Amino acid sequence: ITDNTAKNNGGGIAVAGLNAVSIKDSVITNNTAEAGNGGGVWISPSTVSTECSFEIENATISGNKAVKNGSSTGLGGGIYLYGFKLKLKGGRIEGNEAYQGGGIYLNPNSAYTVMQMSDGIISGNTATSNGGGVYQSGSIPSMILGGTVRITGNSCNSAKNNVYLSSSGIIMVGTGDAGNGVSAPQSGMDVGVNV
Repeated sequence: ITDNTAKNNGGGIAVAGLNAVSIKDSVITNNTAEAGNGGGVWISPSTVSTECSFEIENATISGNKAVKNGSSTGLGGGIYLYGFKLKLKGGRIEGNEAYQGGGIYLNPNSAYTVMQMSDGIISGNTATSNGGGVYQSGSIPSMILGGTVRITGNSCNSAKNNVYLSSSGIIMVGTGDAGNGVSAPQSGMDVGVNV
């Protein structure tokens, strides 16, 4: 899915009203959301619940842009999710651009864990505000990282800015060991995990 433009949300893919979405062995590249969110992928459910899940396996999401044009736009250069758990298995999210969340913008709208990543790379993404690699908004967001995970080389206004948790979230490394949690907000972390 390449070289597409949306006037609002979802330059490459826009999905509304589903509670489960999966992408496998795919390439989503060089797409633009001109005045919305989710340059590569934008997803919003019919009803937010614990069952809302977006799974990505061995996919490449690269070179996408979410352009800020008014309030609440320019979020999630690669991926924008509202009310979904994100499950990443391998693959690459790199070279995407946005106002916030250059690689990924997560709006959980709940206290559920909103991102699980096992293997894969989030690198070379940029944001002009916060969250060069990943931006998590909302109440009590959290991330669980396992396997060989690299979240590195992302930036915000030329400064290191890999992961930004906007409220009291934690990052758990390994298989859900809360003892390895890192308090938030964390706007300059360099996350490199090999568990």
